[in-house]
Amino acid sequence: MRERHRKKCHSEICRKSETDSWGTKCSLADALEDDRVRICRNQNHKTMEFGLYPGASARIIQNNGKNHSILIQIHGQRYGISYNIAKNIMVKICCAK
Repeated sequence: MRERHRKKCHSEICRKSETDSWGTKCSLADALEDDRVRICRNQNHKTMEFGLYPGASARIIQNNGKNHSILIQIHGQRYGISYNIAKNIMVKICCAK
């Protein structure tokens, strides 16, 4: 699934225009390391308190699938998020290089 996501995300289909490089919509748990994401939907109040509100941008630091948690960077701070919580946060992945 991860490899399929990577191919789909970085394909030309996902690029809407030169000015809008935000493409594939998926859960935060599906994002790969070094992806830049924009939050689309988040109903978890605890994660919203530290900045994961709709419209915010973040970078995935670590998501190797082994730790059951995801390390992200948002507003210059790093946070660990449970995989179960991350599955419910919808994001758009940036396709720009």
